[in-house]
Amino acid sequence: MNAPVCRARAVFARLILAATMTLLWVASAAAFDMHDEDAVEIEIQITDRAQLDRLIADGYNVTGRDGDIVRLRVDSQRLDLLYARGFSPKVLPAPEKAFGYYDYDSMVDQIEEWESTYPGLVQVTELGPTQGGTRSVWMVKISDNVTENEAEPRVIFDGSIHGDEQIAEEVVMEFMDRLLSGYASADEYGALVDDFEMYFVPIVNPDGFEVPRRTNSR
Repeated sequence: MNAPVCRARAVFARLILAATMTLLWVASAAAFDMHDEDAVEIEIQITDRAQLDRLIADGYNVTGRDGDIVRLRVDSQRLDLLYARGFSPKVLPAPEKAFGYYDYDSMVDQIEEWESTYPGLVQVTELGPTQGGTRSVWMVKISDNVTENEAEPRVIFDGSIHGDEQIAEEVVMEFMDRLLSGYASADEYGALVDDFEMYFVPIVNPDGFEVPRRTNSR
């Protein structure tokens, strides 16, 4: 297999992995127990796979992993045990999205804010009005040199095709957020911005999204 094909496959594998990790994080946030006020989301650094296996065997709730950084959801007792075992946990902000998803208007506000904040990476396009005529379908392009059509793989992500699948929009929005914030810090998510032209339609069915049912608001 020639080198360009190998590299293309490796890059695409990185994209799939990043998207999957985002999906897992959003799913864990959606399952956040609002009555469990003691639990927090943390990150720790592990030295090897065996250390991760021991944590799982000990009953720790692993919600994500990126290389040697592992994300856990723990109560205060387990947090203290991690300190006792020599870890240095980083407590993360509570996943606010678990308490309320983007609605249509806040989604539009957010993508426009991203375009303003990252003008070289984000391009927002209004694709046209919906059948109901009161809303529009929006697309976001994320790439380095976003105004150019480069010879790079193109990938499309869309969400909320059916109105009651609101978590799909959350996955798309979270993935975009991670790509943009990651680009600034040069992490694995941000590196994808250099290798792909990515297109996102967070809400394919805005009318149905506002009236959650599978009948396209009819």
